[in-house]
Amino acid sequence: MKLIFTLAWRNIWRNRRRTLISIGSVFFAVVFALFMRATQLGSYELMIANTVEQYTGYLQIHESGYKEKESIDLSFIYSNEIRGQIKSNANVKELVPRLESFVLISTSHDTKGSLIMGIDPDAENRMNALQKRLIAGDYLDYADQAVMLAEGLAQNLKLSVGDTVVLISQGFHGVSAAAKYPIKGLIKYAIPEQNNSLMFLSLKEAQHFFAADERIT
Repeated sequence: MKLIFTLAWRNIWRNRRRTLISIGSVFFAVVFALFMRATQLGSYELMIANTVEQYTGYLQIHESGYKEKESIDLSFIYSNEIRGQIKSNANVKELVPRLESFVLISTSHDTKGSLIMGIDPDAENRMNALQKRLIAGDYLDYADQAVMLAEGLAQNLKLSVGDTVVLISQGFHGVSAAAKYPIKGLIKYAIPEQNNSLMFLSLKEAQHFFAADERIT
C-alpha cells in the first residue's frame, strides 16, 4: 500500500502544471456548484416567504372539499367557538378571515372575471402589509361599501379611483348576487397573476353581497 501511495504521489507531481490545472478546475467547479445550489435554495425560500406573507399564511382552514371545488356553498360559519379553538393554540399569532369567490366585473365598455376577496382590512394588513401596496385612493374600512382593485385589473378595464363597477356572481346556495360599487383604492402586486385578477371588499360587505352572513371560506 505504501508503495502504491508513493508511486501515485510521484505521478501526481511529475507534471506540476497539469496537476495544478486539474486541482483548480475541480475546486472552482465545486465552488460554483455550491454557489448555484445556495442561490437556488435561497430563491425557493424567498418564493415561499412571499407566498406565505402576501397571500396564503402558514395554515389555512377550510370546509371539507373546498379546495377541490372552491365553491362558496362550502363556506362555514366563523363562530366564536371556532375562533376560540384556533386561538387556544399558542403557535397561532393572527387570524385572517376571508370570503373568496369569483365574480364578473361589468363596466360601461367591458366585462371581465375576477377573484374577489372579502377581508377584514385590519387583520389582512397586519399579516401582509396590504395597505403598503396602495398606489391610489384609500384603504378599505370594515364598514365600507366599496371595492379595491389590483392595478393590472383596473388598467385592463380602464378604471380608476372613483369609477363604479357592477359585480355579478352566484351567492350562497344559488342566490343571485349583483351590486354596484365605487372603486375606493388601487393595490399593486409584484406577481402579475395577482395584479391582473384580484379585487377586495370588506368581509362584512362580501357576506352581504353573497348572502353568506357570518360565513367565510
